[in-house]
Amino acid sequence: MDFDKTLVSDKNPFLNHLILETLFKVASVEALRDFRLVNKLWWEKSLPHFRSNYRLSFQGEFEAHSVPWEKVDQFLEWVNLPNDPFLLQKYPFQKYNVSNWRLRLNNNPGLHQFWEDFGPLMKDLKIENCRLYGVTDTERILFDLTPNLESLTLNWNWYHQLSRAEREAEPKRGEVVVPNLNLKKLIISLKEELIFVEPEYPEYESSRRGRSNDEFLPISWTNILKTFPNLKGLQLEHIDSDQNEYEETEGGYSSINTLLSVARRLRETTANAYQIEELNIVNAQENALYSFPRSTLNRLLKLQFPLTQLELDIGVHTGSSDFKKILEMYCETLKVLKVYRAPYTSAFTRFPFGVVMESLAELQLQGPIATSVLFLENTPNLKILRILNEDHYLAYDKRFRAESRHGSDDSDGFNAVEWDYQEPISVIEQTDFSHLENKVNSNLVEFVNGDEVCTGNQMKSLVKLMPNLKRLRIGVGDDGFRVLCDEWKSSMMELELAPSSTVHAGVFAGILGDCHDASKRPPNITDLKYLRNFKMDMISDAEYDAVYEGLLRLPHLKKLSMKCAPTVSDEAFNQLTSKFSGCVIRRHR
Repeated sequence: MDFDKTLVSDKNPFLNHLILETLFKVASVEALRDFRLVNKLWWEKSLPHFRSNYRLSFQGEFEAHSVPWEKVDQFLEWVNLPNDPFLLQKYPFQKYNVSNWRLRLNNNPGLHQFWEDFGPLMKDLKIENCRLYGVTDTERILFDLTPNLESLTLNWNWYHQLSRAEREAEPKRGEVVVPNLNLKKLIISLKEELIFVEPEYPEYESSRRGRSNDEFLPISWTNILKTFPNLKGLQLEHIDSDQNEYEETEGGYSSINTLLSVARRLRETTANAYQIEELNIVNAQENALYSFPRSTLNRLLKLQFPLTQLELDIGVHTGSSDFKKILEMYCETLKVLKVYRAPYTSAFTRFPFGVVMESLAELQLQGPIATSVLFLENTPNLKILRILNEDHYLAYDKRFRAESRHGSDDSDGFNAVEWDYQEPISVIEQTDFSHLENKVNSNLVEFVNGDEVCTGNQMKSLVKLMPNLKRLRIGVGDDGFRVLCDEWKSSMMELELAPSSTVHAGVFAGILGDCHDASKRPPNITDLKYLRNFKMDMISDAEYDAVYEGLLRLPHLKKLSMKCAPTVSDEAFNQLTSKFSGCVIRRHR
């Protein structure tokens, strides 16, 4: 065999252009970084994918908010080299992160040159912790100098108003708005003391109460939506003042209401525009909602966005009728639903209120929303289910000013409610699985639950309901753990045992008495042959090294996070830390 010919032939899969192209399309940025070091062919073929996915960061000094001119000038020099030796013109970077800059264009030709050169190359831009000055500079950077943006993130910036003299000295932008038809995703996260104000809607001026007058985003929703008519994804954080605890259900979300009003008005003149598909307003205000504003709900009902993804704070005091309207509005299109509710009330007893969501693939519930998992009857194609309740495993961390107030009349309304913290609901224990006797959700591959400890019978019911689980986070006792290892042994890939789990060492390793014969052991951790990621706190009575040896025998296990009991031998502990280097493995003292 001519070994050299094999190396240069397309018969070698590692040199086949089609195979490499497929590989590089799905590879992560970290993997692409390593692939470039294999050989010249891999460098050339991976370069376009690396440049289009790697985020180029220009970070100034945090306190000084200064432009890192040395790095910027060096990069400009490389880009403009004759014959493009680094292929920066042929395959330019497309994702940029600008942080800690003072973005003042007026009388700053170097900064203006940066945006002139790089702005048209940008498809994904993050501006974080920067200082922007006035309307003109902000609009020129976001609208004029970055015409090809597809995604824009404005995160925790300062937006300074200019004095009258400074505004008069500013160069004027043209009156005609040139829309950016490419931008599909917009994320705006204001600082906690900033607020969004729409000049055309003076009735919302009160939303600025308690905020600094020279630190709010100066661009109107009208200009934003006119410039980005094809916007599909919208994430808004801290853009509204906190809802007053004595406001009725109409209060709150004034900035969101303005946006929705502007979108509806612009729709009348622009057909097929402003069709938002992904909406994330769960952190629109810093603290948790008392109630989801009916004024916002009514605007959403009128707009009828074709939402496929929705994240929202449903509010402690929101009634089931309002929540049902939201679910009914998007039940045919929604694929991802993430709902937060502060733990200061009881759960909705009838969630999801008879609404069937055929398209829903991912559901995340944090707080008192459902009393059981009977809602699975209404989500036949669900793939991911997360029920988050306990403090140490939360997607959202929001404060709630728990005070007494009078509620409005509603089907689930309250009167003179005292807001007391509610303990997490044991949704598995509260589920009557006889109502799910004929229900099998074979699509469900991920289930994350709280700290409740599931019995063996409950685990058998879960296995019957979701037989093909690959990722699981749950609390179990000895019987539940045996069922888990026996019934999900052919599918489980990622497993986390909640800290509340009470699995004993002998059960974990399958050791009964003095029996160490693997062939006679009951179901145990070694049966999970396809496990790749395992996380647990600690087995307090782990007197056998077999507990840790069992983990070492799992052929596909790559990530391990656990605390070892003080009784573990040095040999077993060293074997664990050696095989799973880089993982979180500690010896409990």
